[in-house]
Amino acid sequence: MTKVLTDPKYYTAIADAIRAKNGSTAIYKPSGMAAAISAIQVGGGSAAMYPKVRIKTTENQVIRATPKLSVFVEGSIGSNNIASDGYVNFDWHLSIGTPIQFEVTVSATDNSKYVCGNLIVNGENIGSTTATLDIDKDLTIEAEDAQPISNFMPESYAVLYQKDAGYIVRVVSPSLSGGEEVGTAVAAGTTSILCNVTDNAFNAAINGRKSFVIGGGQVQEIPITLQKGTPVSADVSGELVAILAASINEATAIMASLG
Repeated sequence: MTKVLTDPKYYTAIADAIRAKNGSTAIYKPSGMAAAISAIQVGGGSAAMYPKVRIKTTENQVIRATPKLSVFVEGSIGSNNIASDGYVNFDWHLSIGTPIQFEVTVSATDNSKYVCGNLIVNGENIGSTTATLDIDKDLTIEAEDAQPISNFMPESYAVLYQKDAGYIVRVVSPSLSGGEEVGTAVAAGTTSILCNVTDNAFNAAINGRKSFVIGGGQVQEIPITLQKGTPVSADVSGELVAILAASINEATAIMASLG
């Protein structure tokens, strides 16, 4: 047999290509490269070749994982049967093995009764109900338990209604005469809202709170500074557009209580 000298860098490149395909960290000798290449499955690959993705939901909420597909990825990701430990495993069908991402969300199955918990990824609470996760390692995705909405309902809160070109602010608190006060509110530019209510109402349920807008039945925080103006009496009317609360969970509970 004729012997041929080759540059070692070519063997390194072949070994790197094998590891990129099968997800291994093994060191390959030239004598083992043919077998390693033959073991690589084509036309969809094997689940063992790629990071494992496992999802577990708890009662009264559901985790949805939507794949963000690049131009290098074919096929789909679909759930198998739930495993004996309560997790759902996902199969992979990738053409090249390029990592993709998951858009992951957790939501309550009944928004009028429950507030969903934050996502837990590989044992770490990420402090949010949504995430974009890189698929460059094994992922175990869970969530905190969903909690009854009543657990987050505050004693004092305020809501904003849009009326014509202005706003109405309704403040609810047991510290106020009759349990509530209604005034007007004015947008001061794009970064602040002037709340025309008494000192008692402002301190009870507006000062230090965050603003959450409502859209599509969901609440989302917006960066708005809440300032006190001169008290102006008003009637409750208009379309509910924002909730002033300490947290998104409180805002969700308030929205549910208002129907």
